[in-house]
Amino acid sequence: MSYRDPSLALQNAVYEALKGLAGGSVFYDVPEKQSLPYIYFGDDDLSPSYDGGDFTDATANIDVFAADKAEVKELAALVSEALNKALELEGFVVIEWFVGPSSFRVMQDGMTQQASLEFDYLIQPAN
Repeated sequence: MSYRDPSLALQNAVYEALKGLAGGSVFYDVPEKQSLPYIYFGDDDLSPSYDGGDFTDATANIDVFAADKAEVKELAALVSEALNKALELEGFVVIEWFVGPSSFRVMQDGMTQQASLEFDYLIQPAN
């Protein structure tokens, strides 16, 4: 059995799940001087399973940026709600999923709030 990389399918599914949040400001390439709030995604980690199956452990990393703590935490909760499920991936099936660690911080400008979230998925080809 040959390995099939689900990274693009995962990226597309994450975008579909998040595109209605933050006023539609959801990016994997953030425009220069983007106004707040916005959601960045696109950094993901993939580990093929070598236990005889055709599985991939995938982690989607999401960053939320907002002007104040309440807004960043509200958006982070909406992101968690949108991604804490078996996403529909073209050509793949999500077998298991869970919400990983999250962290909240103030950026170096001293004003912008950031939430970093992780979502883990066990993925296999659909056929």
